[in-house]
Amino acid sequence: MRCETWDFACDWCGENLVPFDTDGLGIQLPSFDTSAQSELPSDSGQRIAVVKSDLERLDFSLSHLVWVTEWGIWPSSERMHIFDRFRESYGEGRILNDAPCALFDPGESEDLVSYVTLAALFLWDVWVISGGAKQWVFYSHDQFGSHSWDE
Repeated sequence: MRCETWDFACDWCGENLVPFDTDGLGIQLPSFDTSAQSELPSDSGQRIAVVKSDLERLDFSLSHLVWVTEWGIWPSSERMHIFDRFRESYGEGRILNDAPCALFDPGESEDLVSYVTLAALFLWDVWVISGGAKQWVFYSHDQFGSHSWDE
């Protein structure tokens, strides 16, 4: 796992043909069609199981970008200390604001699942995008998920 900046995420997505949209602040965000949504369970154990099941469908022979695009919306649901310590275990000392994405290489599937599980538990907006943008998963702070498993 290697944590990276917003600019890196935009460049990586451009290289991997990820469609973008610009929000009202002029920030580029991935813009896959998330209209096919499923509700995330409120029970933390069930939510962990859903995230694990969803992410097991990814092609882990590819690199994946995990991009946290929103956090702090529900402060009572997050514990930044846990997330910061998790990232520190990988040698990352920057705060999420400075390095909101992480690149996972093939063979780092367990690391990816753990990273995304924390984001989903904390009710953050988080994208998981495969190299080549053939597969993606999105979890929203509004407690829904969306994905595409196109090959």
